[in-house]
Amino acid sequence: MKFDKIEIENYRNFESVTTALNNKNVVFGLNDSGKTNFLTAIRTVMDYRFRNNISENDFFELNTQKVIRIKIRLKIDLDDEDSQHLVSEMKSARTDKGESEFVYVLLVSEWDDQNMMANTEIFWGNDPDDGNLIQVPAVGLNRTQIDSVFDVVYLDSLTDGGKSFNTYRRGIDTSTSTGDEDLAKKIAEKFSDINHLVASAEAIKSAQHILTDEYRNLRQEEANVVIRSEQTMGGFTNNLAPYISFGQDSPAYPAGGDGRKKILAYAVQNALVKQRQNQKSKITVFLIEEPENSLHKGIQKSLSRRLFAEDIYRYFFMTTHSSEIVSEMDRTMLIRISDQRMMGTFYRVPNEFRVIRQGYNAPIAEALFYDKVLIVEGPSEKLLIDAIGKSLDLFPEENGKFVMIAFGIGLKIFFDLLSKLGITVLVRTDNDVKPNESGHTEYSFPGIKRLTELYSGGLNYSTRWSGKNSMEQECNELEFLKRTVYENEDTKTLAQNKLFLAKDDLENDMWNVAQNEIEKDIKCSFLEGKDFVKWLQAKKSLHMLKYTMLLSRDTSQKLLDGLDGLEEFFGNDR
Repeated sequence: MKFDKIEIENYRNFESVTTALNNKNVVFGLNDSGKTNFLTAIRTVMDYRFRNNISENDFFELNTQKVIRIKIRLKIDLDDEDSQHLVSEMKSARTDKGESEFVYVLLVSEWDDQNMMANTEIFWGNDPDDGNLIQVPAVGLNRTQIDSVFDVVYLDSLTDGGKSFNTYRRGIDTSTSTGDEDLAKKIAEKFSDINHLVASAEAIKSAQHILTDEYRNLRQEEANVVIRSEQTMGGFTNNLAPYISFGQDSPAYPAGGDGRKKILAYAVQNALVKQRQNQKSKITVFLIEEPENSLHKGIQKSLSRRLFAEDIYRYFFMTTHSSEIVSEMDRTMLIRISDQRMMGTFYRVPNEFRVIRQGYNAPIAEALFYDKVLIVEGPSEKLLIDAIGKSLDLFPEENGKFVMIAFGIGLKIFFDLLSKLGITVLVRTDNDVKPNESGHTEYSFPGIKRLTELYSGGLNYSTRWSGKNSMEQECNELEFLKRTVYENEDTKTLAQNKLFLAKDDLENDMWNVAQNEIEKDIKCSFLEGKDFVKWLQAKKSLHMLKYTMLLSRDTSQKLLDGLDGLEEFFGNDR
């Protein structure tokens, strides 16, 4: 059985969205983009407790005149045990005599103004037409037949190992063998001895006496209140708790930190999953919310590699805003969700991401989360742009914007992937013009060529930029030639499409745009009297970092206004 597709209409922040699914789904995005709402939509279909509690607040923009509609398509394989279970419960709802490979589950909820409540119905069948689906039969007061098929397990971001263990503890049976029965008797005798010792304490005696008097004042009977250990009264397994120990007498839990508790919670959960699999009573679907909470980045990566690589989580939907989690997830459907104009929009991450991230793991995994990405060539550009934003109290990442480094080799790969996801992509690259080895009459144009490879429209001089070209004698001076390329109509067309060519390179452009302001920055500093451009170019990242310590607000504003692409990137943040 395979989760294949979901359609959500008029539910919470989703007006109308459709996305492909798989059995292992990772939904990622920035905060407040609708990740939790997505999990809740699935839970509303498959969990009667949510299905029966739809409120006015669940309707898109609180418009109760529209109908909530959530439809899940499942692909079945009758050789698969879970598919067989689903089909057996559906019975006559499958009207195609087993010919269709798809099954549909549809939830429809309409608001009743008179009774101030939602009327919710759930349907299933093999016909893609909503009107031909069959209402799922009721089972008891609040449940339906679909609740006999699916068991929904929700793990929130604060999943606690101790609480999970209470569920696991119920499966510990201490009376399955004679040895355990004998052991239980011995443990009871030991607890009896402990209780005698406890009862002999003066504080316990006093408490028992006080409580007995208060009890008899409330009810006239010759009874005594005694204080006993819970283990004696309820069995020795009732108050068990998991500890983590690094030595015989050194428990680390429950005194351990949040991160260790989270790992313990998932260890217990894994054991519970395996218990459910052995029972094979229902198809378990896991809804997992932000497992990265309280975990260091390294542990996040380890968790995503080890936890979800196992097949025990056969069907899961997980939300995250951790690039570390996303970067390590294999064999999963990656679904990016953005919140544009308060409407959820899903984009399925292409399959090639798995190959891409093997070579460019960190930058691409982080960029996927943002709505606007500016791709630059190297670290020095990012250092400068980040410093400009900080100086001017502009924090683009808070507004869904990110500066990404292409490192000179991943530009087209990054651009194509991010564009496919509906992310607004801007690119800024140096105006590189190189003479050939034999002289100065032929030139190649790697700078503008990078941008033309990203542009899908027609350009006047596209053949010129694709290789070496002969130029007229007056173009032999490189500075003049760069200016000619920068002022070309193709460059203007590219800029209109958010593909920006520098006038020269970053360091020269900085100097040309803000020479007076930079001279004020470096006056009376270790840089005074040095050739600023050559100094920056000597050790780009290191020297740029040192200069940003001197960067003034006036220089920042001048650079933002004058460096191609920056004004468009910061946009309405200013």
